[in-house]
Amino acid sequence: MSTNFNSGANDPLAVNVPFELEAIVGGTFVPVAKLYFGALGSVGVPVSSGDPLPVTGAFTISSGTVVVDGGVAHDAPITGNAVTIAARASTATPTAVSNDGDACRLWSSRNGALIVNLRDANNNALANFETTDQDAESVKSTASVLPTEGYVRVFNGASWDRLRGDTVGLFTKIVTALPAGTNVIGAVTTNQATHGTTDKVAADLYVGGAPATMANPVPTTAITPFVVAVSITRPANTTSYSAGQIVNANGASTLPVWDLSPYTTAAAKLVVVTGVSMMGSTNDTTKLQCSIVTYNASTLTGQTLTDQTAFAPTHAQTLAKKTGCLESVTTLQPIGSVEWCMAMTEIQREITTDSAGKIYFAPIALNTASALSAEVYTFIIEGYVP
Repeated sequence: MSTNFNSGANDPLAVNVPFELEAIVGGTFVPVAKLYFGALGSVGVPVSSGDPLPVTGAFTISSGTVVVDGGVAHDAPITGNAVTIAARASTATPTAVSNDGDACRLWSSRNGALIVNLRDANNNALANFETTDQDAESVKSTASVLPTEGYVRVFNGASWDRLRGDTVGLFTKIVTALPAGTNVIGAVTTNQATHGTTDKVAADLYVGGAPATMANPVPTTAITPFVVAVSITRPANTTSYSAGQIVNANGASTLPVWDLSPYTTAAAKLVVVTGVSMMGSTNDTTKLQCSIVTYNASTLTGQTLTDQTAFAPTHAQTLAKKTGCLESVTTLQPIGSVEWCMAMTEIQREITTDSAGKIYFAPIALNTASALSAEVYTFIIEGYVP
């Protein structure tokens, strides 16, 4: 049944609704209305939770509760134009509102991250960092700082544990108690009057955490000592040597050489010469005295190396090949009634070998000395390889 009715002079609402009358307990009939919406003059669609009554325009609700549901549930994909909450993005600090209690926009970065200021229960701002250092901490030394807590863990070889300490410093634990009178922590001093006797301080030497023993020795820089001798037999004549002449083997056209390769482990090795001597096989009347110039090559371009030739190599050859000089082998040390020795000892000369570990040398006469036929001269060098 459908009809138009006016509910009264003071209620101008007029609706076109279908309704039914039902009898209620007590014999009173009460109209029951079902609300429809649709085109004017048509029955329309009954209003229900699935088909709510559409409302347009501005209106005021004076009482009651209005429930607003969004179009998308939590944890569901957003489709359409769902109602969302947004903040105002700004790279600059927004202007404060006029008064406490005013509505205020939320502030976010341009990618949606909210920007907030942390405050404590007393409304003090937290995390006020300073640029100047105070007590080795780059944080403000007041109560309005961001409370944090941390610790350092150390490993004892089997497990990790926190490093203990207090506001003064770290705790140090002595694993084994120190026997009284035998161990001291800190500076060791003596107060005895006689130094070197009653004020001796005993100490244990450790290497790699273990006591130094023959099986666990103290590391030292090893040196390799050497003594190398080379002999030459002079020509079969008795012509005396003059100062400045080279002394060499009969018919030799190259320099004599000390071979140190058994003592060196690298090419062009630096060695330290501590002594050099020259022995003669015959007791000459005037003993030969020499200086010895060392080289890194067996020949010198432009210089004849035949025995008793004036020794005057070119400046270019000297710069290119000379490695040292052992001058003034002049101290006579007789050996019985036949042999003799000229020596220069307790020296400290650094000389570099050639790439094969050899030192070539030129004995140069310093005096006018007698010479016997086929006399043997032995040149001995001694020192160490550092």
